Amino acid sequence: MFVPCSPQVQRPAPVGRRGRAGALGFTTPELNARAPRDLGPAVAGCGEGVSTSRICETGLSERGGLPYRSVLYLVDRASR
Repeated sequence: MFVPCSPQVQRPAPVGRRGRAGALGFTTPELNARAPRDLGPAVAGCGEGVSTSRICETGLSERGGLPYRSVLYLVDRASR
C-alpha cells in the first residue's frame, strides 16, 4: 500500500549546499551569510521542510522559518 508523506509538496528553487556551510558554519557564522536569503518566502505556507543532511537542517530551519527534518523522519511517520 502506498502512503504519501504529504498531500502537497512544494520544492523551492535549488538550495544546493548552502544551508549551513557545512560543519564550518557552526564555528564561522559569516559563512552562513551565503545561505539562501529568499528561502523564507519560497516556503511560506509550508508546515515543515525535508533535508537529507542534519547539518543543513539546522541552517535551513533558521533561514526558512520552519522546522526541517530528515527524510527518514517522514518514512518513519508514514510507516505508522
